[in-house]
Amino acid sequence: EGDSLYSIATFDEFQNKLVSDGYYVEREPILSNDERINFVKNQWANTELPVSIRTTYYFGEYSADGGFTYRDDNQEIEEYSRRLEKIIDLVKYTTGREKVDIVAHSMGGLVAREYIVNTDGKYVNKLVTIGTPNNGIYGYIGTFCESGFGRTQQSPECKDMQHNSSFIYN
Repeated sequence: EGDSLYSIATFDEFQNKLVSDGYYVEREPILSNDERINFVKNQWANTELPVSIRTTYYFGEYSADGGFTYRDDNQEIEEYSRRLEKIIDLVKYTTGREKVDIVAHSMGGLVAREYIVNTDGKYVNKLVTIGTPNNGIYGYIGTFCESGFGRTQQSPECKDMQHNSSFIYN
């Protein structure tokens, strides 16, 4: 928890197993700073298996070549959900599908939930969350989020995740 590289490595392992077992076809990551011009409409539409795409709502963190660049973790969850909206639009554009399934880890589940609320759920078929703090964070995790990761002040995402925040209550 708390280390984005660990989360990405865990999802890499998870996705690789699904692909090697023949459940999905893996495609390159789509990032929130990608543009439609970089893709072809329906380019991934003609596969027999569902398409699996890894992504992140952090700008630049997980580059197209799979490398770590930097961490942009000083935003509100609502901003991350807007980034997810762009990603989902690109996934729908490249796959020709009207809806997507989302598997989200930790705060990503809150981001996906916010996206679903903001779009009335019309573009999500299924949401699976793993380790999502649906009731917020508190105690050691809440304190660590406030002071960990080399921060000098609490980030907006940590404020949103606190168990008593207006984001969690809404």
